[in-house]
Amino acid sequence: MVYAGNFKQQNLTIGVSGRLDKSNLVMWDPQTNSLWAQLTGEAVHGPLKGRSLELKSALFLPLSAWLKRQPKSRVLDISAVRNKGWYFQGRHFQDGQYTYHSRRGGSQVDKLGLAVRSATKQLLVSVQRLHKEKLIVRDFAGTKLLFLWLENDRTALVYKAPQDSEFKLEGKVIAAKDGTSWDALLGKKIMAKGKDLELYPYIPTFMKAWKRFYPESTVLH
Repeated sequence: MVYAGNFKQQNLTIGVSGRLDKSNLVMWDPQTNSLWAQLTGEAVHGPLKGRSLELKSALFLPLSAWLKRQPKSRVLDISAVRNKGWYFQGRHFQDGQYTYHSRRGGSQVDKLGLAVRSATKQLLVSVQRLHKEKLIVRDFAGTKLLFLWLENDRTALVYKAPQDSEFKLEGKVIAAKDGTSWDALLGKKIMAKGKDLELYPYIPTFMKAWKRFYPESTVLH
C-alpha cells in the first residue's frame, strides 16, 4: 500500500515503531510522535489520533512485468534492505494464499485478497475468486469498479470504470461493449475513443488480517 507522506501540509517521515496492533505493523512519525496502523492508515496514538493518511493509487506487481511495459522507469534500489522470508511475493499472488509458521506451532494458511474502502464501507475480494472469474464488476460507494486478475503479469488490480457500459477481459485488453478498449495493466486507451482508466486505491492484504480491522466488510470469497 502507498500513503501520502503528508498530513494537512505537514510532511511526515513514516518509520517502523516496532509495535504490532492485531498482529499488524504499527508505523510512527517523529514529527508528531503519533503511531499509525499500517492497514487502516489511521493514527491510533498521539496528537493525530483518529486522523488518517490518504491512501494513494499504486500497482502491486512483479518488477519484471512492469519493466516489460515501462523499460525506462526509475527503480528504487532496495537490495540493501534486509529481506524477510514472510514477505508475500508474486508467486503467492499466483497461488492466492500464503502459508506461514505460527508462533503456536504448525503451519497456517491465509488467503490473499484485494480490499477497497470508503468512509463507511469496505469490500474484500478473494484473489482465488479473481483467478476463476478474471474480471469482477462491482458497484461500490457510488463507483463502478473493475477487479482484474492478469495471469501473464501475475497481478491483480482495481480500476474505476465508466458507469454506462459492460466489460470483458480479452488477454491483456479490457474491452467495453461500446467498442472502447484499454491496456489491462496500464489502463491506457488503445483507440482514440474514450479516456484512460483510473486506478482505484486498493490494498493487497491477507484476508484474515483485513477482517480483524474491518469485520463488517462485504467479502467475495
